[in-house]
Order: sequence, then C-alpha cells, then structure tokens
Amino acid sequence: MWNDIITQVHWEPTDKCNSACPMCPRYDDHGYETKTLSNSEWTLKDFKKAWPVEFIQGLHKILACGNFGDPCACKEFVDIYEYVREVKSGIGLACNTNGSLRTPSWWARLGAVMRADQNKGNYCTFSLDGLEDTNHLYRRNTVWSKIMVNAQAFIDAGGIAHWDYIVFEHNEHQVEEARKLAKN
Repeated sequence: MWNDIITQVHWEPTDKCNSACPMCPRYDDHGYETKTLSNSEWTLKDFKKAWPVEFIQGLHKILACGNFGDPCACKEFVDIYEYVREVKSGIGLACNTNGSLRTPSWWARLGAVMRADQNKGNYCTFSLDGLEDTNHLYRRNTVWSKIMVNAQAFIDAGGIAHWDYIVFEHNEHQVEEARKLAKN
C-alpha cells in the first residue's frame, strides 16, 4: 500500500532538546517552553508497532530531524536505527543534531550504524553556528568541546558528518575558519 508512494520519511523521534535556541518553535515569544510539547520520545517497541517491516523495506531513506526536538535526545534512537538497518541493510539513514548530547561511545555506535559504506545517503548534520566562542550564543546550553569530541567519535566510526551553519552578525567573521575546520 505505502511502498508505491512513500520512499522517504522525515521522522521526529522526540520533542525533547537540551538546547534553547532563541528562534526555536519550542519557545513562545517570551522565551518560555510552549505548553503544547509533550516531552515524549519514541521507543523501539513503539517504532516496531508503528512502522511495519514491509513499510521499512519500501523506504530508500529516513531522516531523523527535529522541528521541536533533537533526535539524539531520544534514548532509544540508536536502537531504532540499528533495527531499521537489520530490516533493510541498504537504507539511507540521516539525522540532524546540535551534537552536544550523549557520550563519545554513543556517537561511535551511531557512526557504526550509519557508516558511509552501507549507503551513500548516510550522514549526520551537526548544526553548529559559529566556533567555540560563538556557537553557544545561538545554540544555547551546548558545549563546544563536547560537540567536537562527539563529532570526531562519529567520524572515526565511519560516519559522514555535515556542518550546518546559520550565519548571524555575531559569527559571520568565522565562516572561512569554520569551513577550514569542517574540511579537516
């Protein structure tokens, strides 16, 4: 039924996030978290129930990205992607994150699941808006040193990392330096 129509899915594993970005829809005009958030997350059990094997097998790609949350805030996110990989080994897996949650070993596990040799469409986009002295101005509550260690663990495990950089007045002078760091 679905496989003739749906080949890619943009999925939000949670509406939880550690960051407090000023323009995020998680917050109202006064900076307070909106009351409509459930602070919930998918479990592997719920995922298996909602996503039949036949549906997963018909997909080409899953992008875990948050309108309200960071996918890495979902406790069972890697478990879910491991399960998807078992169901369809060649599926493209992607995610977007601020990168400051979890440990390097968690990121290495995610990198192993999303290795580039499994599908050319595998990648993790790290949303970093500046360098060590400016990223936290927009991506509030994030820690640059932790992001760098986590991203390196992901890359060392075979993951492909992309850098998403929103240019603001406070970080525009760092674009070229960030580009060089990204290439390294």
